[in-house]
Amino acid sequence: MDRLKLKIFEALSLKITMLEFEKWLYKQENLMCLIDSNDFIFELVTINYKNPNSYNYLKNLANENYLEEECILFLLEKTCLDIINVKTSDKICDKSMEVVKKYTYDCGYELLWEIYLLYTQHNLVEIGYMRAKEFNLGFKKEAQKIIQNLNKCVSLEAKIQLLKNGFL
Repeated sequence: MDRLKLKIFEALSLKITMLEFEKWLYKQENLMCLIDSNDFIFELVTINYKNPNSYNYLKNLANENYLEEECILFLLEKTCLDIINVKTSDKICDKSMEVVKKYTYDCGYELLWEIYLLYTQHNLVEIGYMRAKEFNLGFKKEAQKIIQNLNKCVSLEAKIQLLKNGFL
């Protein structure tokens, strides 16, 4: 089931398409034999992955069945990938908003703190104390650093430790 979890989060991080996930899922004989006895597997199989809303269905299913920190981790990963690919400071803020909403001062996730700090610097751009280009480069650099470090992790547990502890 760990492999399934990782594949779901690959799809939610947009590393693979929903159709690639569906194709992989149906090839997993060990999962297909659980359809009648496992509600989660049944729900996964009944999603129409050609439907434009399939991403949201899969995301909701993951949120209902996996630990909050696992879901936050992959939200962070997807957000960083999105940030790397946008061009304006406003778009960076839009992309980072969902992660920023997950941050509280006592949440214990150092990587969310990093994103939150960068997000708050957008105010400096708006009032003219920081150039948008400087903001964009700093945010993108941090997003790339997060992705590189997450990719170095060999397990989900290691990724969660990185989420909690940040860069040591």
